Amino acid sequence: MKRNLSLVVVLLALLLVVGAAVAQTTYTADSLMAALVAPERLSRTTLNIAISVNNIEGNILNIGQCRPEGNFDSRGFCIVEIEAGQSALPIVGSLPAGAFTSVTLRLEDTDFEWPVQVDANGMFYTEFPVESFPPGEYYMTLNGVRIFRIVIP
Repeated sequence: MKRNLSLVVVLLALLLVVGAAVAQTTYTADSLMAALVAPERLSRTTLNIAISVNNIEGNILNIGQCRPEGNFDSRGFCIVEIEAGQSALPIVGSLPAGAFTSVTLRLEDTDFEWPVQVDANGMFYTEFPVESFPPGEYYMTLNGVRIFRIVIP
């Protein structure tokens, strides 16, 4: 009887550990990033996250911040056009402090991932290599969430 009770206690403890692990993996960085990006795209001012590209000041996630002005696609994403001969795209990001230790940039529908370290203040800087991609239009994603559209000549 004691042995059966011990077995039941061990099984319950194991179920709790597995359940906690499953619950922890269901809330991923992607869902947090999506929750941060969505309100930015509806706002004219920065709320929690900022992304700037090509050393141009301004949060391209916010309404009216595309440079040149009005350069956005039918889904409302800013379009960033790469210059002929430009080998990398400078990207600066500001995220909530402590929310991420790293992020992954990716051109949608490609297998290439570009991991980037995020400092304790939530800041990151990288030069995303665009020279290795064929000409075309892509969506840049940050942890799987679309942040802007990129045109590579």
